[in-house]
Amino acid sequence: MPFVSLADVKALLRIPAGDTSRDVELQLYVDGANAHLYSVFGGLTDSVPTSYTDKITIEDAQTNAVWTRRWPVLSSPAPVVLDSGNVVASTDYRVSDLGLLRLLENFDHWSYGADQVQVTYTAGFAAGDPALAELRLAAAQIAIYNANTTTHAGMMRERIGQYEYELGGGTVGGAGGPGGFGIPASAERILANWTAVMRGWPNAT
Repeated sequence: MPFVSLADVKALLRIPAGDTSRDVELQLYVDGANAHLYSVFGGLTDSVPTSYTDKITIEDAQTNAVWTRRWPVLSSPAPVVLDSGNVVASTDYRVSDLGLLRLLENFDHWSYGADQVQVTYTAGFAAGDPALAELRLAAAQIAIYNANTTTHAGMMRERIGQYEYELGGGTVGGAGGPGGFGIPASAERILANWTAVMRGWPNAT
């Protein structure tokens, strides 16, 4: 299931379920918000636990640790790891929730070459995971923010008669600008807990 749905956004905007006048427009913002969160986690295709298979090229013959493409990685079911087509015993490696797959013995290395390592694993958020509720809120905030501001893109303030108001902007990457398409600060703070995670060089972790 996606992080946020059209029904979620309509409820938060207090639009009756039977009112479909903005459904097409709002669905675009919902899809964009979900796509953004999927990309934060390396290209998830769903928020719930989903099976993926990565083929990993080893460019350094001394490599003993690699990253899965997507994360967080669930420990159950255990990943199935192949090295040059041979099954790697689960006792010979460990995998972190961030997706770091490391051989346990320092003298062991993954086979050198293109697509030599294949990992089938489950990534996503289990039902009841507190993080999932927070991330769904972030996705909803992104969709609603853009639904409310995109029509005013590029505007800093607007006046109607004696009434004047100033438009806030998204902040991520500096692309939001006043009244622009972006991410509200509240959602950015939630995502910072995840996007600030350092998935650096495997051998240094």
